[in-house]
Amino acid sequence: IVEGKLEVSYWLKLNWLDRRLAWDPEVYDGLITIDYTKVWRPPYYWQNKYHGRNLKLYESPVSINSSGHVTLVVNDQATFLCDDDVVLFPYDSSECSFTLVGEQ
Repeated sequence: IVEGKLEVSYWLKLNWLDRRLAWDPEVYDGLITIDYTKVWRPPYYWQNKYHGRNLKLYESPVSINSSGHVTLVVNDQATFLCDDDVVLFPYDSSECSFTLVGEQ
């Protein structure tokens, strides 16, 4: 942690239900995989993300099953703000939490 900021690389697995993408499993009973840009994705953001550099490392194709359950895997790099308590320096400790918020 430098200056109250922590840079992390993370993997995030997002799952949601989109009934518009459902189909009859008797016609095709399996998963389909398509480019993530071709489907609606729920908007989300990190509540305590520092508004600096954010690097998208990887976004997988989405997997969709016949009931409309969608899965997307994201690999990003971001900087988060942390509580930096330096009162006991050099024996201090820092605490970082990451709050993911979904928008309606």
